[in-house]
Amino acid sequence: MPIISKSGYVYRYDEKTLNKIHDEKFDLVLRFGSGILKGKILNLFKFGFISTHHIHMNNEYIVIDHS
Repeated sequence: MPIISKSGYVYRYDEKTLNKIHDEKFDLVLRFGSGILKGKILNLFKFGFISTHHIHMNNEYIVIDHS
């Protein structure tokens, strides 16, 4: 389970979870979900990861989350 920030946008993982993911030795990860990944997880994969991201529409303007 990720550690989710108070804003609900940023997802981080504890060392135990990161070690389990690292042990799987993934080359590339495709990610389709919510939240913005930050921290050590960004460096675990040989070729990185591809992640979809959405923007919020708010009537008259677009707000892009850069949490």
